[in-house]
Amino acid sequence: MLMIFSVDARHHGAGPVKYAWDPHGDYVASSGTSRVAHIFGRRGKLVDQIVPPSPSMCTLLEWSENGDILAIVQANSSSLVLWEPKKIQQHQLVDLPCKDVSFIKWSKSPNSLLFGGKTEDKDAILSVNMGGKTILLYDLNERENALELAFQARYGNIVSYQWFGNGYIIAGFSSGYVVIISTHLNEIGQEQYCAKFHEHSLREIVYNEANGTVATCGDNCIKVVRMSDWKEIAVEYLDSELPAPSSSHSGSTANSSGAGGSPPPSSSSMLADLSGPGNSGSSSMQAPSLCFEDLQWTSDGRILSVSSHNGCLHNFMILSSALRSSLFDLDSPFAAVLKPIAPWTMLFTMGFMVIAVLFVISVQFQVSCMDVIRAMTGFVEGL
Repeated sequence: MLMIFSVDARHHGAGPVKYAWDPHGDYVASSGTSRVAHIFGRRGKLVDQIVPPSPSMCTLLEWSENGDILAIVQANSSSLVLWEPKKIQQHQLVDLPCKDVSFIKWSKSPNSLLFGGKTEDKDAILSVNMGGKTILLYDLNERENALELAFQARYGNIVSYQWFGNGYIIAGFSSGYVVIISTHLNEIGQEQYCAKFHEHSLREIVYNEANGTVATCGDNCIKVVRMSDWKEIAVEYLDSELPAPSSSHSGSTANSSGAGGSPPPSSSSMLADLSGPGNSGSSSMQAPSLCFEDLQWTSDGRILSVSSHNGCLHNFMILSSALRSSLFDLDSPFAAVLKPIAPWTMLFTMGFMVIAVLFVISVQFQVSCMDVIRAMTGFVEGL
């Protein structure tokens, strides 16, 4: 993964950070205890700063479906702030009929009015995290048939979960486990996959359909796993004690891991530790991991963001997994062609090709091969 920019506590203030990417992944809005809403571009350029009217913190940042308008809500405030990328350094205030708004949602068209009604949607299932112990499935078309999915006690509490594919749920647990479970009638409650991603704890899990990967945060690191073959393609170690960078955004490169097999093992040869050599040992990594917990993908699956409780927001770009797999995976067509060729055979073939090229050039220009070598190397006798 490549860190493209990082925003520190000088913008957000010391404390938790609320942030949201627009649907196109062009802008990210963030706000912390400073209550100022900052708008950054995809590469970390500060586009605008919005100071809401109330002295309280921002609790909701919601982009419209097309990304044309950002709605900002503060705690204990009846004012709604609207910001548009086309009107930088301008924003609109809207008075609401109530205070302490806890939920807002845009329609597909921001200027349209929403109406309620009954549809013939076959998939109308509501899922609820029941205190971290079970997941309740409530079919709105069959309200009398509610199902409750229970998990093994060793997994710990349900930290987060997401629907994906056709009726599958991927859930992350506090003890570091990631479980995929089916909701199909013929395999309801059956675990399709289970692995321990983090040794001590897991704070967040997010799935992205665009790149087919799942990202988890825990034990002071972020892991990105490709779900097609469950290969760990990237690992990024974070340090909550890392001093703030000299600018609002910084770029530092980290290698990605292409280790094969199940997610739990990782390749240590391709990991980059942002915290330096001093961050080692499981006991020192367990406590700071509580500071990093909010993960979000951009819609295109190229940028992964994580926020911390000390006012930092880190943004990483995921390098092309298709290129990486085609060059380094043993099962790729490229590796399948090279695998049967012995090293000495490869060297002999390359040497023969060089000699053949020299011979063709000497015949074409009617000179000796030594003259061709002298012309290519610039070697002149007697100097």
